[in-house]
Amino acid sequence: MIERSINPAQLLIFLKFIKVVGQAWAGRPPAPWVASLNIPSPSTEHLSEQPLSRSQLINLWRDKSVSTEVCFLSTMAWGGMRVNNGRLIWSAKDVWLPICERLRAGELQNREEAYETFRSLRLSNELPGMGPAYFTKILFFARPTQNAYILDQWTARSIHVLTLNRTWPKVLVDSISLKRMTAQGGSARHIRATVSDHVTSSDYERYCRLVEKIALTAGMAPFEVEEHMFGEGGRHPTAWRSYVMENWYALNSN
Repeated sequence: MIERSINPAQLLIFLKFIKVVGQAWAGRPPAPWVASLNIPSPSTEHLSEQPLSRSQLINLWRDKSVSTEVCFLSTMAWGGMRVNNGRLIWSAKDVWLPICERLRAGELQNREEAYETFRSLRLSNELPGMGPAYFTKILFFARPTQNAYILDQWTARSIHVLTLNRTWPKVLVDSISLKRMTAQGGSARHIRATVSDHVTSSDYERYCRLVEKIALTAGMAPFEVEEHMFGEGGRHPTAWRSYVMENWYALNSN
């Protein structure tokens, strides 16, 4: 693949916008989200009725009194997983639970290997309802060191804007939102995308290294860079999220 480099002008815009800090992403409250799944759930003792912050989720995974199932479900709720996908991935618990426990125990320290462990299951249809955007959340939170960064549509699209090319990391444009924009003459701001299953473990490693390179320039921790790239959406998106929404679709796609 062609290596992409950060455009200096785009990096300056990113650094300017992230100085305006919005509210930290808290996702959905775990307890009511799990209740909506109607699944044979684990003990609800550690399922919060309130949204969790990143730091709270990290502490949850580190607390050995909390089951890995509760940690997993809390992470999926934090990420805003759809209820139907939550049911699907819970049905594959016997597949992903041993991996989560290995990650939590400090095994699979190589993030490329850890990514491939999930991806191989995804490609063999053994990981229903959970693609890279969600299993990289597990990589980030479950491992004792938070140096495997979340790769979802917003961090991927941020890299596209920072490199002025939307071919890598590969994402799939949501056809419904694209048709709606085309038919109604709407704004490209509302186009959605998902991280492609074709993003390889080497792609993921390159992504992580690029996040770390930006962090060196920005003078912050890499996970903070990733958090700023994700930003906050809704009616009042953070400045960088809004900039990505405005500029992403028009980028070079070759």
